[in-house]
Amino acid sequence: MTDHSIKLEGGSFIISGMNASMTLHKPLPPDHPMHALVGRVAAEWSQVEHFLDIAIWRLAKVDDVTGACMTGQIIGSFAKMMAIKALCIHRKLDDKIFAHLKDLSIKMKGSQDRRNRILHDAWYVMETDGAEPETQQFKSMARDEWLFGFHEVDEKYVNETLEKIGRRFAEAGNLAGAVTDAMR
Repeated sequence: MTDHSIKLEGGSFIISGMNASMTLHKPLPPDHPMHALVGRVAAEWSQVEHFLDIAIWRLAKVDDVTGACMTGQIIGSFAKMMAIKALCIHRKLDDKIFAHLKDLSIKMKGSQDRRNRILHDAWYVMETDGAEPETQQFKSMARDEWLFGFHEVDEKYVNETLEKIGRRFAEAGNLAGAVTDAMR
């Protein structure tokens, strides 16, 4: 069988003499349920990073407002974790805190990568003749996810990510608590 498919990134075309089907990618409609899940990913990850900020403020021995002036300039959990590590070394904190920090750093990477892709890849609904619309994201060769083009991402994947973020929230809270206790 001969493949008569045509891929267009834009523009127009004419088909004559053969059957044709069409796939259309449209931005998610405003009432699409994925919007709420993407918003939860953003909001819940910000709570994880807030615990990291608190740990930095306690280690730096500054009030919260002064600390926020500093941590507000530190973008992303990896940079915040490195600041915590440097401050723990400077404060000569117990090895248990370093072990906790190392464990959390390893777990954070996968969770943050998922969060980044959910928030930063464009969301679409793919409509194909006669089929149910499918939620997809356009992937652009992000680091550690070498994908390009439209790929299905369903609610199950986003909910799994939210579960991972929930675990990181608890672990970051435990770290902030251990740091606060150590600095007393």
